[in-house]
Amino acid sequence: MPAPDPHARARALAPIVAAALVAQQVASNAGRDALFLTHFDVTTLPWFVAGAAALSLPAAVASGRLLARRGPVKVVPWLLASSGALFLLEWGLLAPLPRAAATILYLHNAILGGIAISAWWSLLNERFDPHSAKPLMAKVAGAATFGGLLGGLGAERVGAPPPFRATPGACYAALRRLPRRDFHPQV
Repeated sequence: MPAPDPHARARALAPIVAAALVAQQVASNAGRDALFLTHFDVTTLPWFVAGAAALSLPAAVASGRLLARRGPVKVVPWLLASSGALFLLEWGLLAPLPRAAATILYLHNAILGGIAISAWWSLLNERFDPHSAKPLMAKVAGAATFGGLLGGLGAERVGAPPPFRATPGACYAALRRLPRRDFHPQV
């Protein structure tokens, strides 16, 4: 009788979380652009792109340092929880202060979205042995691609109440269910 796989839960959750993160990012990009162009003139878009780019560089450097110091196991859940909280804030501001909501969503999505997905891949790289995880990474990459398709198809739902906006929170909850140590280096 073969021994039970101690990584079974993590192997099952990894593709699901990857699909959800990419679906949320794609849908959020569409919602961000629609909301922005609804409340701002198109001539202001280059300024927002430049501002987001200027803020992204120090944010990426800081997140890299934070990942190196604290590790993806601690940083990724915090990033996902922060992203979920920001989506709730933006949703709450949408009716009373739509321009503020559009600005925060634009910066949040442009800066934190990519960092969270990149940190997620760092978590996977840390948690699994690279040689034995090749089949899993193929599944995760396929699931992420499928998530991109779902996000594109679901982009029209971004304006609806929170299902896609709750995705980072759902991913955070899934991560909390993973055991703390799934990866044991093989010598």
